[in-house]
Amino acid sequence: GAIRWIRASGAVEYAPDGTPSHMVGASHDVTEQRLLAQEREARFAEKDLLVQEMHHRVKNSLQLVQGLLLLQARGAADPALAEKLREAAGRIVSIAAVHRRLYEGAPGVAQEVAEHLGALVEDLARSIGSSGRAIDLVAEPGMRLPADRMAALGLLVTELVTNALKHGAGRITVRFQPGPAGAMLEVADEGPGFDTDFDPTLSRGLGMRVALAMTRQLRGALAVTPGPGGCVTVRLPAVPEEPPGNVQKLG
Repeated sequence: GAIRWIRASGAVEYAPDGTPSHMVGASHDVTEQRLLAQEREARFAEKDLLVQEMHHRVKNSLQLVQGLLLLQARGAADPALAEKLREAAGRIVSIAAVHRRLYEGAPGVAQEVAEHLGALVEDLARSIGSSGRAIDLVAEPGMRLPADRMAALGLLVTELVTNALKHGAGRITVRFQPGPAGAMLEVADEGPGFDTDFDPTLSRGLGMRVALAMTRQLRGALAVTPGPGGCVTVRLPAVPEEPPGNVQKLG
């Protein structure tokens, strides 16, 4: 009375005059393989549902934190403290944008950096308030990163663009160029730029400190170009060769 799954194959043999004489074939019971495949598909579907639920909760939590920071900013008697709280709330918005872009794609699949940065720059122009200043992206395809590395890169770009909006002037340009020896990320604007003695490792600004932390996580090196047109360059190590089907990682 059980239902079985059968895979059948066969062939017709012919007589010398071309008429079919008989047929031979074989039937294979593939019930176990079929049940295993169904179980695997069910587990994948359950995992995807759990991942989506997790991302939804993270998004709601980030929105809650942002709202609490803005509420505290409105009630702060010290204008400097209120500004810091609003700045932190804006940083939460940026993190939420990075998170959303990361997990809109298939979970666990490495993403193309150029495509991700294109969507992220669009979000930044809307979310952090560019005050009418243009944010351009010049990104060449050719590098894919897993979610954890892409998150660090997204936060790095967010902090550098935010710094350019706060301390620079004019048009902001984000460049990403992968190559066999690694990749180069550059964020520049048309402002007065950095002093000749500016050392990013000694900076007390939170944005630069976050940028340095993300650079270290990516195992890269950050440098600034002094003079007009504030320019920050981050060099990233090459992506090692991985067997097909494995996720590529930096470093």
